[in-house]
Amino acid sequence: FITLLPRSISYYILSMLHPRSWTLLCTVNQTWYSIIKEEEFWEYLFKKMKVSKVADVNYWPGDIKQNSYKVYLIQRWNKRFFKTRKIEMHEESITCLLYQHPYVITASAERTIKILDVCNDKQVATLEGHKDTISAMAVQKDILVSASFDKSIRIWSLSERKEKQFLTGHKSSVNTVQYRKSLIASGSSDKTVRLWRYNMDGTFAHHRTLNGHESGIKCLDFDDYILLSMSFDQQLRMWHLATGNCVRMWQMAYNGINNLLFD
Repeated sequence: FITLLPRSISYYILSMLHPRSWTLLCTVNQTWYSIIKEEEFWEYLFKKMKVSKVADVNYWPGDIKQNSYKVYLIQRWNKRFFKTRKIEMHEESITCLLYQHPYVITASAERTIKILDVCNDKQVATLEGHKDTISAMAVQKDILVSASFDKSIRIWSLSERKEKQFLTGHKSSVNTVQYRKSLIASGSSDKTVRLWRYNMDGTFAHHRTLNGHESGIKCLDFDDYILLSMSFDQQLRMWHLATGNCVRMWQMAYNGINNLLFD
């Protein structure tokens, strides 16, 4: 029966389902799977939602789960399930932003970090201490880590809303920072990546310095075993965390990579 339906009817039937159902259909019926994979089906959906171009939603051919989620978000937006509001927090430009429920955490060129409770629309804290623009932040549970052009890294308690530790060692501005489990990684214009490990006394201490880049570090990310770093020298390097050795290097053709995620 399904194979006898015109494509337009099949598209219409599918469009009436919740986006989550498309992924389930793909697992139980080969015909529905082949229809849902068709790019024409997604073009039909986006046109129905008044999206002028498929490229506007970064359509990924063949990735049904990812595309279904994008359709779900657009549907919610069109039905006004999302509300927008403007919040004035800093006088100068915001350089980075994090969300850790129920807080929105922002940092700016004015050298302050501000914490907003979005549930109550109330600013609950302003963290001060950095002497220059805050370039990056990372958060995990109650701990917030901030990096700055003042060459330092500061560790804050969100619950106590105060500074817990001040880390120094970089010889130039710190451009990026990531925090996972018991390890902080920071990248600097001094061409190095520094690792800081959590100790039993409740503080972080310098663990290892990764040398090899020929210019400042732009961004980095890591998991339990591997760290990736991108530099202004257009090199993407892979490091083994246990040994600190660079195990692979890619020379990129352009210098336009400003962020990376390791999954």
